Amino acid sequence: MESNAFKDKFAPAVALVLITFLVCLALAGTYGVTKPIIDKNSKKAADDARSAVLPKGDSFDEVKKKLPTDVNAYHVAKNKSGVVVTTVNKSFGGLITVMTGIDKDGKVRGVVVTNHNDTPGLGTKAQEPSFINQFKGKSALKGPDVKKDPEIDAVVGATISSGAVYGAVKKALGAFKELGGVK
Repeated sequence: MESNAFKDKFAPAVALVLITFLVCLALAGTYGVTKPIIDKNSKKAADDARSAVLPKGDSFDEVKKKLPTDVNAYHVAKNKSGVVVTTVNKSFGGLITVMTGIDKDGKVRGVVVTNHNDTPGLGTKAQEPSFINQFKGKSALKGPDVKKDPEIDAVVGATISSGAVYGAVKKALGAFKELGGVK
């Protein structure tokens, strides 16, 4: 009778523990196999984005020192043609991440939004070339925000998102000056 009590009470629990252990082991193995591939693909995507905003940059070295507030990364092109600064700023749907390519003379060569949570179709218009390309060739932004800059036209209906991109580019230009440009 006691052997049936063990089977009825503990055998299902032991089986569940064994199944859980095997599933965890399988997940850990899958993670171990896929993580290097995911990391390699993420690095390639980031390198491609850096090359897109600074076309003359061949490959990039990350600066490993204290960065200004809201600057996530500062990469210097190995050929010293410029830098790529990754900044964050508050936008309509949360934080927006912007990658800005700045040449060795301090002029913006490209801007790309790499992450956002803005409204599709409206807030995302601040990522379109008609807005983003206005920053090319600028070494400084002339207003405290996008509404007061005489050279940058905000996207109608997406003023907050436009302002977020504007602020992120302004932070990138500030970081370029603060960190000494290309060194």
